[in-house]
Amino acid sequence: MFAAAGASATIERETLDFDFPSVEDAVQRYATDFGPFVIARGVLEPQDRWVEFLRVFADLVRRFSPASDGTAKIRSDYFVIRVER
Repeated sequence: MFAAAGASATIERETLDFDFPSVEDAVQRYATDFGPFVIARGVLEPQDRWVEFLRVFADLVRRFSPASDGTAKIRSDYFVIRVER
């Protein structure tokens, strides 16, 4: 696609760690600031499922956080795509 426009693309994988003082802090931050969670709350709260959702998310953070000192770390992988002409 880019070659047809006379451009070339490179793709690099990057990782970003989001660090939180605790699992509870991570859950609270996601619940109040992360757009998809804010939207989910509007759907789940009227169904009385919001608290369960947060509990399951907290369990996932505990399970996958590489931190072992009581803090929480959420690792996020993403791709950087650069296009040059």
